[in-house]
Amino acid sequence: SLSLSLSLSLSLCVCVSLWKMLTSVYRIFPPDLIQKLGIKHVKGILLYGPPGTGKTLMARQIGKMLNGKEPKIVNGPEILNKYVGQSEENIRNLFTDAEKEYADKGDDSDLHILIFDEIDAICPARGTRTGGTGVADTVVNQLLSKIDGVEALNNILVIGMTNR
Repeated sequence: SLSLSLSLSLSLCVCVSLWKMLTSVYRIFPPDLIQKLGIKHVKGILLYGPPGTGKTLMARQIGKMLNGKEPKIVNGPEILNKYVGQSEENIRNLFTDAEKEYADKGDDSDLHILIFDEIDAICPARGTRTGGTGVADTVVNQLLSKIDGVEALNNILVIGMTNR
């Protein structure tokens, strides 16, 4: 009964997320229709649910469905590094291909998909951890600025996955 309700809630959440994504991603509908309707590009999706429910498989299929480049799959804790500034640089390096292509082709560039497994390891709520180095806050800030900062990209989709 509990597993059935978890499965149903995960399925409902995924269906709602997919519908939002499908109705607002430039890659599926003609750009002139998107501009006419005033719909903005979705920059990220969060998939959550218990282990073994197919979150990674769904994220890969979303990438195929959107005709994007082969997704980069990153395990959240792999981003973190003991050296000062290295964790933030690891985040920046994930976006370099998308930035280069967007600079060359603009809105005609391919969709770049980043899949973060265990995103909760690198993106806790900002300001919740006291003490320590504060690296979690700077990693979150770096990720947010790359997704939707001053030089925002329209060719990126970040899919975060967590079981929390």
